[in-house]
Amino acid sequence: MNFWRRFSWTSVIILSFSILAGLFIHIRYPEVFHLISAITTHSTLNSLLIGILGSVIGSIMTVYFLYRLQPELQLSDKIARTTYGGKTVYAFKVVNIGNRPAFSIMAEAYIIEPQVIYGGIGYNFLRIQLQQSDVFVLWPLSKVRERPGDVFEFITEEDLDTEWGEFHQNSYILFQVKAQDGFSGFYKIFKSEFYSKKDIRTGRFAKGRSMEVVEVTRPQSGIKKVDH
Repeated sequence: MNFWRRFSWTSVIILSFSILAGLFIHIRYPEVFHLISAITTHSTLNSLLIGILGSVIGSIMTVYFLYRLQPELQLSDKIARTTYGGKTVYAFKVVNIGNRPAFSIMAEAYIIEPQVIYGGIGYNFLRIQLQQSDVFVLWPLSKVRERPGDVFEFITEEDLDTEWGEFHQNSYILFQVKAQDGFSGFYKIFKSEFYSKKDIRTGRFAKGRSMEVVEVTRPQSGIKKVDH
């Protein structure tokens, strides 16, 4: 159903842009129509060439229009460290700050370690295992209000303080997310990089769009997924 709805909307947009492109060319560049008329005097072929020209321009304008309709996510610039059920976990926060839902969200995190190799500097990508690496949908923050679904925190139980701070001192952490726009279907990749251990803060992320990490004073239950 979503495919056919998107297909029908795309068809309407292409048709609209084709009509507008034809009118624009006719008004702004009448010499194009004179050139087509000079090439062929057959009215049917004349109309066909004009229709093809308008369709091509309309399709280009449609792709450009849809390409601009991409997801708008915000990634945290800090990593929250907290304890659940006696385990220390680390969280990366993602918020949908756009006006449309974002689908097929996929996240991954790495410790990227520079290494001297023949010819220059190479990089080792050491994957950080996330408890959950995908989310079906994130709804716009402006529409969810007090209900959950606009914010998600990707959690890892790996000891980042030890792994990053002791074994890979010259490295940095890369957290990146891929999401699909709910209307255009276009994907966009977002990333956040962490270069200092000071980027790991003790506490939990504040509610909503805020990326502030606040220390929690009351005991927490042993849940694994932090979801607002």
